[in-house]
Amino acid sequence: MGQVLWRVARNQQFQQEDSEQGYLLRECGRRTAATADNVNHHRQGQGGIEVYQLLKARKSKEEQGFIDLEMLPPELSITILSYLNATDLCLASCVWQDLGKDEYLWQGQCKSTWGHCSIYNRRLPSEFSYRKLYMQLDEGSLTFNGNPNEGIEYFMSKGILNDHPKELAKFIFYTRTLNWKMLRIYLDERRDVLDELVTLHNFSNQFLPNALREFFRHIHAPEERGEYLETLITKFSHRFCACNPALVREVGLSPDAVNVLCYSLILLSIDLSSPHVKNKMSKREFIRNTRRAAQNISEDFVGHLYDNIYLIGHGIEYFMSKGILNDHPKELAKFIFYTRTLNWKMLRIYLDERRDVLDELVTLHNFSNQFLPNALREFFRHIHAPEERGEYLETLITKFSHRFCACNPALVREVGLSPDAVNVLCYSLILLSIDLSSPHVKNKMSKREFIRNTRRAAQNISEDFVGHLYDNIYLIGHVAGP
Repeated sequence: MGQVLWRVARNQQFQQEDSEQGYLLRECGRRTAATADNVNHHRQGQGGIEVYQLLKARKSKEEQGFIDLEMLPPELSITILSYLNATDLCLASCVWQDLGKDEYLWQGQCKSTWGHCSIYNRRLPSEFSYRKLYMQLDEGSLTFNGNPNEGIEYFMSKGILNDHPKELAKFIFYTRTLNWKMLRIYLDERRDVLDELVTLHNFSNQFLPNALREFFRHIHAPEERGEYLETLITKFSHRFCACNPALVREVGLSPDAVNVLCYSLILLSIDLSSPHVKNKMSKREFIRNTRRAAQNISEDFVGHLYDNIYLIGHGIEYFMSKGILNDHPKELAKFIFYTRTLNWKMLRIYLDERRDVLDELVTLHNFSNQFLPNALREFFRHIHAPEERGEYLETLITKFSHRFCACNPALVREVGLSPDAVNVLCYSLILLSIDLSSPHVKNKMSKREFIRNTRRAAQNISEDFVGHLYDNIYLIGHVAGP
C-alpha cells in the first residue's frame, strides 16, 4: 500500500496537480497515528529518552494518538521526521505541510538511497527542490530496472548524471535500488563504466575469497561461464594484486595466479553447495588440483582458501539458499549472537569481512551496570579478539568503547568516562592480562605501577577506579582469551 501511495504522489508531482493532498489525506487518517507512535518508539530505541519523555508529556489527551509536531521546536520536529521513509514522509506532509516538505529532509532521502549523483556537486538554483529530485531519481531507477539504457538517458536528460564513465560508475557503486540483472546487461555493454567501477573497490588487507565475495556483491557474476565472466575475473585479479603489493611479494601472487585461484574457488563453491554433487571435494583434492595450475602458491595458503569456502561461504550461503536466513546484517548478527556452534576462528574472519554485520552484532550486547573488565570479557566471548594487534582489534575496541558508554550513561557522568577513556582502559587491561598470565614475564606488574601507567594516559579517571580494574584482572583473569 505504501509503495502504491508513493507512486501516486510522484506522478501527481510530475503533473503539478493540486489533487495530491486530497488523495493522500484519505489514507493519512488511518496511518498517521501508527506513524507517529513508530517514530516515538524508534527515537526511544536510539537512546533519545529525553525526546521520548518530551513527546509523551506534550500529549494532552491519550485518545489523540499522535503529537502535533508543529507545537515542538522545528529542530526536534525535523529530527523526528528524518526517521521516516519517503512514503511515510509524503503522508506526514498531509498533516504537517511545511515540515513534510522541508528540503533538509528530502535531501537526506535522496543521498541515503542514491549516494552519488553529479547534480550533488553543482551549484543549485534557488528554486531547486530535493523533493522533486527524489521523484526523478525514483522514476529513473524504475526506468533503469526495465531498460538500463533508457534509465541512464533519463538521468542525463534531467541533469542528474554526467555522461562520463567515472560518474556513471560512482552512481552505480553507491546505489542499491538498481536491478542486478539489468545492471549486469548494462555493464556488459559499457566496458568503460565497468573499468571505472572495478577501480572503486578497495581490497587492501582482504583475504582473497572475502574480496571476491565483495566484488560479486557489487558486480553480479553471470549464471554461465563465458567471455563476460572471464573479463570480470581478469579485472578483479589485477585490482586485487594492485591493492595488495605486500601479499604479492610474500606469497608470490600475480594476476595470472589470482585468476586461477578465483576459478578454483568458484568451482569449489559450486561443488560444495550443489545438491547434485554427492561426493564433495576434499581439502586434499582441492590443494592437489589447484597447485597443478598454480605451482608457486604454497600448500598452506591454498588450504586456507578451502577452509574459508567450506566454513564461511558455503555455510552462510547454505542457510540463505534454504530460506533459513535473510541476507540482512541485522538478521545475520542475531543468528551469530544466539548460536554457539560456529567456529570462532572462522567467525572472526567473517566479521572482519562483513563490518556491517559486526556493527549490528555490537549493538546486541547490553553492558548496563557491568564492571568494565567483565563487560570486555563478555564482548570477547562473542566476538573473539585476534592474536595480534592490528586494525581489526582497534576496530573492535573502538566499537566496544562506544557501546559500553551508551549502556552506562550514569557511570559516564559519575566516573568521567568517555569512549576515548574506555579505549585507553581496554588496552591497559589487555596488556595487564598478558603481563600477569604470561610465563615469560618474570617481574609482574604491581598494582601501583598499573595505576601510575594507566593514569598517565587517562588522567581524569580516579585512582580508586583504576585500582579496582587491577584487582579484577588479578583475581579473575584474562579479558581477551579465546
